[in-house]
Amino acid sequence: MSSGRRKLIPSDSLPQLRLDRLPRKNLERTAQVRASAELYGVSASTVYRAHSRDP
Repeated sequence: MSSGRRKLIPSDSLPQLRLDRLPRKNLERTAQVRASAELYGVSASTVYRAHSRDP
């Protein structure tokens, strides 16, 4: 059962992804995003959105 609360990715973990160093269509980038999404129980889209908002 869902608690209705949004799942958040800790902001200090986003810079560790270092997605800016990898091209957009890179398999390693995709793998990192999927692994992070699974770890935090969110979708890959949520990880991408959170990373794009991170200053």
